[in-house]
Amino acid sequence: MNAGTPRIPGSLRRSALATTLLLTTVCACAATPTPDAAASSVPGAPVQAAVDDAARVTGLTAARIKVTLVERVTWRDGALGCPEPDLMYPQKLMPGYRIHLEAGGKALDYHADQRGTVLLCPPERAQAPLPAPPAH
Repeated sequence: MNAGTPRIPGSLRRSALATTLLLTTVCACAATPTPDAAASSVPGAPVQAAVDDAARVTGLTAARIKVTLVERVTWRDGALGCPEPDLMYPQKLMPGYRIHLEAGGKALDYHADQRGTVLLCPPERAQAPLPAPPAH
């Protein structure tokens, strides 16, 4: 042992080793992708806002609204894939979400950004987001 190196008691070394092993295990589990990894990585706020709006629009309770698809997307501009005629939108890529719901047998398509804007988008106005990058 070098003269400048502090001596660490054995119990402290064992505790540090146990902590390192625990953190390594937890981090490895958290990094393991699941089949629903994309959906589970979506914050709950946009989904809840879409469900709340669907309940308001349809008159159904939120418990009767079924979430059928949630995916992280990149919208082509500030219209979030749902442009209204004669309106101008910021011309920049907008990260966000596409949320499909079923309410009383009716399909509802919501488009959202990361700032909290959630739009019910009728099929006649819906535009596809940018294609997802290829998986590595």
